[in-house]
Amino acid sequence: MTGRQVNETHLADQLSLSRPTVGARDTGGRHEVDAVIEWPGGEVVGVEVKRARSVKTADAAGLRWLAHRCRGRMIAGVVLYGGAQLLPLGPDILAMPVSSLWSA
Repeated sequence: MTGRQVNETHLADQLSLSRPTVGARDTGGRHEVDAVIEWPGGEVVGVEVKRARSVKTADAAGLRWLAHRCRGRMIAGVVLYGGAQLLPLGPDILAMPVSSLWSA
């Protein structure tokens, strides 16, 4: 397993909210999302994992694709990254430090 696969697998283990799908990709390979969580009512949360200490709007491209694909069912998108700030990346999409998953 690569470091990226380990991070995504660890993320899925930590989330354990609803048996997340690890990895969603379009057939052309242009868009992808690291984890997709679908709640029993059909709502969807998309998660991207980035190693970088900074993020930019382009890092949420896969989440925007997922929001379009889910036709209103995506309630949130999260880019987990190595930085320290909570940052808006678009409507209903936030970048948040991966460390916040384990802090009180």
